Amino acid sequence: MTKRGDSIFIEDLQITCVIGVADWERRTRQKIVVSVELRTDTRAAGGADSLEATIDYASACEGITQIAVEGQFKLIETLAEEIAKWLLQTFAASAVAVEVKKPRALSEAASAGVRIERSNDNNE
Repeated sequence: MTKRGDSIFIEDLQITCVIGVADWERRTRQKIVVSVELRTDTRAAGGADSLEATIDYASACEGITQIAVEGQFKLIETLAEEIAKWLLQTFAASAVAVEVKKPRALSEAASAGVRIERSNDNNE
């Protein structure tokens, strides 16, 4: 995200799920790695030292995992869009960045993936 400000992030959340287009990918679970950044003002939470005043990243991880496991998406792009939409609807974030990687998707690379940025103002 290009704008400066506060954010809460989760890096390299490992999830095992069905994802992919090929027949073998539809029959077996694969590991994906998800990272998210949620743009939010953390001053109230920092001042109150209260979980209720911030984004609960444990809840975010649970929701992201549920979306990936239950969705059984063909494309990581679709998974990234669904995660971004859910994060923006669920938490007090003005914008989110979502990265989804498939380790060993290509024999020549450590991983292949997608990174998207979405906001609540619909201008990004």
